[in-house]
Amino acid sequence: MDGYTAETLAADLAGAKVDPNEAQKALAYLRKNRDEKQFFAYLRAIVQDGRAVIRSGRTLDYYRNLLTACERHLRGMPADEMAQTLGWAIRLLRYYKAVPDAARKEHSQLPVDPKQQIITDFIQRVNSMVPKDVPGALPNLANQIEQLSVSDNLKRQAARAVVEKADLHINRKKLQGKRWFQKLREFLDTEPPV
Repeated sequence: MDGYTAETLAADLAGAKVDPNEAQKALAYLRKNRDEKQFFAYLRAIVQDGRAVIRSGRTLDYYRNLLTACERHLRGMPADEMAQTLGWAIRLLRYYKAVPDAARKEHSQLPVDPKQQIITDFIQRVNSMVPKDVPGALPNLANQIEQLSVSDNLKRQAARAVVEKADLHINRKKLQGKRWFQKLREFLDTEPPV
């Protein structure tokens, strides 16, 4: 287990104000299934279709932010290492919640990858959009993804955020004929195996 990854993951979760109890539920799923692909599919399913089981938009945001952070820090790890790292990150998250100054101090000392920061800022912009602005703004944001000077894996994080926002706020029938939406889906479908 990589302690640095656990620390940075915990700092990201604390910064996004993810509820440790919701993160613990995701960890329980990972421990039970021991499959990294299923874990990410589980988180994506909750974010995309979880309105039936999630009681509030705030909980949906916890899972959206948890997915983004896990994709950033855990992608490419074997399931057992992923579970250990996420478990330690959740312990640290609980500590950071109890001692908020510790999270700020720890997070300020961690180096920030400038390309990841571009994607983090992009995703925060997408997630903070109010529903009435979504239909007009998402096509422009989808086109911006192609112009980002980052790796395809980072672009996929941004693309997932746009697709999830569209799924939440735009009628699926209206999305079917939108070329920008189809391009994002095709791009996400080309994702290499974990």
